[in-house]
This record gives sequence, structure tokens and C-alpha cells, in this order.
Amino acid sequence: MSHARSTTGPMTALLPTLAGILLCTTLIAKENGPLTFRLEKEAQTARTSWIDPEGGAGTRYEIQRSTDKAVFVTIGVLTCTEMQDPLAEQSFVDRAPLPGVSYYRLRASGTDGSERFSATLPMTMEAALNGMVAWPNPTQDLVNVVFSE
Repeated sequence: MSHARSTTGPMTALLPTLAGILLCTTLIAKENGPLTFRLEKEAQTARTSWIDPEGGAGTRYEIQRSTDKAVFVTIGVLTCTEMQDPLAEQSFVDRAPLPGVSYYRLRASGTDGSERFSATLPMTMEAALNGMVAWPNPTQDLVNVVFSE
């Protein structure tokens, strides 16, 4: 039984925020067998979420990120013993995503030594310019820049 809609491209979704206000965001989801992995861009964070009907007690989930799709670094770990319901949607937020294109995937490890990987999904993040304002945009020859603390 599929718990999520499978797609290979972005779609728009309305998601609840902590304050209960709806937020429009871009959602990319892809199923890899029964493991459904999602990636959402929310402001300057990247939210991953997944549903794993094959997961169970002791399953370890590693959220991994790469800039080249070859070398992945684990940025978060969640084990089934820490979850309330192993069959419910689980999530992890990358609060410090890298600027430019990054690739995210999920690695699921079983207590028997087995491992499964989700589909690899791309996310493009613009560089954060906290405390800086530049105008006009676009410009031809002169740019005003103001820095604040």
C-alpha cells in the first residue's frame, strides 16, 4: 500500500507550520520500492521526510547529503527506538544546507546488517545574505550595499 504520491518532478504543496499557518513550498518525492523519501525546501532549510513500511524496531536511518552524488556525508541519524510509530512518516530538517545544488538520500540499516537506500533527490539553495541588503536588482553599473548587525 502506497502512503505517498510518487513523482519525479517538483509539485506544490500546502504544509502546516509550527504556528498552524499554511506555507506554500516545493516538494519532491520519489518512491524506491516501499521506501518513500521526500525533500522540501522551506525558507533556508531542507526538510527530509520518509515512510518505510519495511522499517521496524532497531532500524537505523541516516540522512545523507552530497554535492557531487558520489561522496555522501551523514548529517542526521534516527533509530526506530526513538520513534513513536515506526510506520508513520518520519522527518529530519537540515538547518544548515549548503549553497548551490546538494543531493539528499536516506540510508536504512537493519539489525541484521542489511541496508537500503532511497532515491537521491536534488535541492538548490541560494546563499543566505543575513544582515545585508543590496539594491537595485537587477543593476547595470552601480549597486548599493548596506550591512547591519
